[in-house]
Amino acid sequence: MNSNPASDLPLRFAELQADYGSYHFPELALQHIWRDGLLDCTRLATADGRPVEVLHPGTWNRLGGPDFLGAVLMIGGSKHVGDVEVHIHAADWQAHGHAADPAYATVILHLVLFPEPVGAVTRGYAGNAIPIAALLDLIPEDLESYAAAFALETLGGQSRARDPAALRALAREDQEAVLRVSALRRWQRKVADSRVRIARLGWDDACHTAALEILGYSQNRLAMHRLAGEWPLERWRSEPPRVADLLASQAGRWSRQGCRPANSPGLRLRQYSQWLSSAPHWPTWLREADFIARTLVEGDPWVLGRRGQELRRWLRDGLCVGAIPARRCDTLICDGFLPLLAALDRSDLEFPWLAWPAGDIPQSVESILGQVVTKPRPTRRVANGWVQGIWEGCLAAAALPAGFLGGS
Repeated sequence: MNSNPASDLPLRFAELQADYGSYHFPELALQHIWRDGLLDCTRLATADGRPVEVLHPGTWNRLGGPDFLGAVLMIGGSKHVGDVEVHIHAADWQAHGHAADPAYATVILHLVLFPEPVGAVTRGYAGNAIPIAALLDLIPEDLESYAAAFALETLGGQSRARDPAALRALAREDQEAVLRVSALRRWQRKVADSRVRIARLGWDDACHTAALEILGYSQNRLAMHRLAGEWPLERWRSEPPRVADLLASQAGRWSRQGCRPANSPGLRLRQYSQWLSSAPHWPTWLREADFIARTLVEGDPWVLGRRGQELRRWLRDGLCVGAIPARRCDTLICDGFLPLLAALDRSDLEFPWLAWPAGDIPQSVESILGQVVTKPRPTRRVANGWVQGIWEGCLAAAALPAGFLGGS
C-alpha cells in the first residue's frame, strides 16, 4: 500500500492514499502505537543512524507539553532520560512553536510517522539537536487498520449523536446500501494490501504470516508477525517447532491484558501447529480451491447460500482440519483467505465476503452495530459486510473536532 501525506490537511492528521481511496490517520493513533509498543522496536533508529532501545516509553501526557514524560531510552548506546514528542511530520515541531517553548526543553526524541532525510535532526528550545525517529516502516499492520481501531475506540466513548445517528434514521434498504458501499471500499483496500504482502513474501509465506497475525488478535498481532518471520512456512514444515519454543522466541512481547483464555497465544499456537501438522501445504490447497463454482449467494446478498455454506464447512473442517474454532475461522476467511485469493485476480469474491458470517466481532463494533442500525435478520449470524461497513464508516468519520486530541 502506498501512503503519501497531503500537505493541506490539519497538522494532527495525515490523509493517506491507499490504492482505492484515502483515509485519515490521526496523531493520537500514533501515540497509541508508541504507548503500547505496537512496532518493531528492534529496528528503531534515529535518522542519523543510531539505534534506539526503549527501556520505558514514558508516561502519556494528555495535558500541555510533550506527549510522553520521563521516557528512558538508549540512543546510540548512551542512556537518556527525558520526554518524547510525537508528530505526523517532523515539520509539525516548528509549526506548533515547540522550538520557542521551554516546556519542550527536556525532549530527548522526536517521533514522527514519515521518514526524514538521512541525518536530519530537530532543533530544540536552546538550539540543541534532538534526534528524529520515524515509525512508518516499523508498523507491521497496515495503517488503515490502526486508524479504524482508533476511530472505533473514540466512538465507543462518545455520544452516538453524530454520523451513526444519521445512519440509524435511514430506512432498512438505505442502511444496507450505505453499509454495502462502505464495506466494499474496505474490501478493495484489503485486496490491495494482500497484493503487497504476496509480492513481498510469496504466496505460501503471505498465507502463513496472515494466518498467524489473525490468530494473534490485536493484542499479539505484532508478536505473531515477528514469529512468522523467524519461522517461515518452509522452516516450520521441515523442523516443526515446539509451542514452548515459539513462545520463548517472543518472550516479553506477548500481551495477555484483556486476552481471554480461549484467545491466549499458547492455545492459538497449539491450534496452528495442529493445523500445519495435518495440512502442511494448506496454502496450495487454498490457491487451487474452486471458489467461484461453490460460493454463489442465493437470493439474499447478506446471507450465504447452500454452496457458500458448503464451502465454509470445507474451509473450516478440510483446509483448517477443524483445528480453528468456527468464529476465528470465519475471521481467518474474511480477513485472510478471501482477500489473498482476490489478490491473485480471482473474481467475484467480494460477494461471498459480504455475505460471510462475521467472525469474532470487536466489542466496540458490536456496540455500534447494535445502536446504529436496524437489527439484522433474525436466526442468522450478522454478515461480515455489516461489520466491515460499520468499521469503514467509523474510519471515514475519524477526523475529530478541533482540540479533541489534547496536548500538541
